[in-house]
Amino acid sequence: AVVSTQSTGEVLTRIAILVNAVLIAFTFDYLPMIVYRDYQNPNKTFDGYINFMLATHTFNDTTTGQNTTCRYWSYINPANENSDFWMQLMLARMIFIFSFQNISWAMARIIELMVGNTPAYVRQRMVLEETLAQEWLSDEDEENAANNQNGTSRPNSGVPSHVHRNSAAC
Repeated sequence: AVVSTQSTGEVLTRIAILVNAVLIAFTFDYLPMIVYRDYQNPNKTFDGYINFMLATHTFNDTTTGQNTTCRYWSYINPANENSDFWMQLMLARMIFIFSFQNISWAMARIIELMVGNTPAYVRQRMVLEETLAQEWLSDEDEENAANNQNGTSRPNSGVPSHVHRNSAAC
């Protein structure tokens, strides 16, 4: 089966949009902030967001015997801790991916329809050829009608009538 360039370009466009949607949903911090504000914080503010999102790791310093806690930016949490938040965050990400790709595909389709894929000079040439074909057919019909009224018939040579009239002058 032959794959057209247009369908290949459309498939690549769709894949690029989907990859961008996934990258945005899983790398930017905007969605976790919104989910935290709307579902975790009773005041509906971002207060405590950074503390909520920092993971902790406790390690023993063998030389001093002290436990030290390190906090770092990560989505790693102990099992079942804040599982509702993580499920809500995944749902928000999936909704974002779905919305982003459908809005982007619709915008790409609208732009494609507005721009068109036929250059102006080709459209002009097509109109010119259509006009010439219609003239040729109407001249041939007029000549056939005139020949039928005079009782003469000339075989149709496939050349417009004005060419026959002017051919003697050459």
